[in-house]
Amino acid sequence: MRARSPILLAAIALTAVSAGTAIVGASTRVAAAPRIVTVGMPFNGRWAYNVATSAACGPASVQTAHPSCHEIYSGADWSTDLYAEDGTPVTLQLSADFVPTFEFVPTVDGACGHRVVINVQDGTTRVGRMYFDHLKNEVNSTPELAVGGQIGQVDQTCHVGFAHIHLEVSDATGGHSCFKNYSNGTQTAGMAVSSGASLGSLVSMAPAIRTDCSSVASSTSAAIRDGGFELPSLGGNCYSTVSAGATVGSWSVGLGGVDHLGSRPTRPTSNQSIDLNSVNPGSVYQTISTVAGRTYRVSFGLATNSLGGPAVKTLNVSADALGSAVGTYSSSRPGGAWCETADADTGYDTRDYAFTATASNTRITFASTTAGRFGPVLDDVVIAAVETLDSLVPARLLETRSGPGLSTIDGLSYGEGLRLASSVTEVVVGGRGGVPPDASAAVLNVTAVGSQGPGFITVFPCGSPRPVA
Repeated sequence: MRARSPILLAAIALTAVSAGTAIVGASTRVAAAPRIVTVGMPFNGRWAYNVATSAACGPASVQTAHPSCHEIYSGADWSTDLYAEDGTPVTLQLSADFVPTFEFVPTVDGACGHRVVINVQDGTTRVGRMYFDHLKNEVNSTPELAVGGQIGQVDQTCHVGFAHIHLEVSDATGGHSCFKNYSNGTQTAGMAVSSGASLGSLVSMAPAIRTDCSSVASSTSAAIRDGGFELPSLGGNCYSTVSAGATVGSWSVGLGGVDHLGSRPTRPTSNQSIDLNSVNPGSVYQTISTVAGRTYRVSFGLATNSLGGPAVKTLNVSADALGSAVGTYSSSRPGGAWCETADADTGYDTRDYAFTATASNTRITFASTTAGRFGPVLDDVVIAAVETLDSLVPARLLETRSGPGLSTIDGLSYGEGLRLASSVTEVVVGGRGGVPPDASAAVLNVTAVGSQGPGFITVFPCGSPRPVA
């Protein structure tokens, strides 16, 4: 059985008995933790065509690279062609609300260059796949894969004069990946797109393949985008100064500007980070989807740019939810700074900030309160809803018997008769009896009556192996 997320289901297995079964109970309301993964443009190039065009996507116009109609070879959710000069480095541009890991998938090359297939994972759980074609000098092992790292070069072997790569993207969490549509009133394709700019969401609620992300309902659960500041990739440079009013990936920059810091080889999670001071104290902020009344915890890594004083660096964290307090945090940990510092990278102090949302959107802001050029260094920002237990009026969700007074709360899962030994019955829990549709756990009372022999009942989540003890 496969869980039909986000609807919570339970499976009931009966062994060596036949019985009537009733379920009543209260739910544990736990906000679902969505994964957000944004696929970025792998180089500075053109999107879905080699020149600007207003032609509609389709064979009749010979414009078939638009994601809404481009051919899919690997069973993915959408595909497109991305154009750049022969030999242009192709980099793995991706941001997520978790620290992604990657797996190289061996594949058979086509006639036009080489292919690289990459599984994107949250720990050991695969959340999606990316398929690149028309490459040369490509990687061929998992250790070579990293955010911002080069996975190959554009190969024009079969496409002299219009060199490009072919990209396919697929979701592995139960939905479909969606693409960002750069088409506008005058152009359908061929727009210049910068490296790191969004090409779409690897994980989304899209109902079908070749879906424009703008038509996909967004999740109501909070998630930080690019909490590791991996986009855009600095390509090995030590730092880049970003002025107020500009952006760093999914983050907006305020106050006095910030420094986007480059890779530190000893950093265990994300490679890039943010010094919240440029010449003066600065800030970064991002607006996220939240649920009013729900409490959230923001966790982040904090260190110092140790190239200059003071030794202790401070920042404020705030949420624009009504009544939320400002959190003040400090660190004296050295080394979380520019790649030119002599200090060892000793990692980060982990800090937490909590707030209760009062609206469907909440802005999270990190602002330096340290004077001077060398400020607090921020990295690995994540957010999660705080788990809460909501008591409900007991509601019957399954009743295999029939007769007066024996119906379920909504008439579903009713009157199915005796359950046979070794049978499995699925019960939908989410969205019934007051249980929120996005609940990820529930407390259930299970009762068996009218058994015809000794035995037991096992209750377990759909999509999980049936427990044996």
